[in-house]
Amino acid sequence: MNNEIWFKRVLWSYMPCHWKGWAVLAAVVSFGVSSIFVGTQVAKLVGRPDLAQWAFLLIFVFVGIALHIAKRHSEDN
Repeated sequence: MNNEIWFKRVLWSYMPCHWKGWAVLAAVVSFGVSSIFVGTQVAKLVGRPDLAQWAFLLIFVFVGIALHIAKRHSEDN
């Protein structure tokens, strides 16, 4: 199965070169920011603002997901 090329490899990262690549990037960023915001607000609502720092660990999860998609849909696959 041939994957479409959505990302081009530039030095050590991937840059979107197709509208689907930009859509994946926008979806990952918007979902990541909104989930961090919701996680922080829920932690404050529950009365444990010290747990809000754990919501920022989601950044690593979303970066990993984005890198997996970018690597799968790049030309060096």
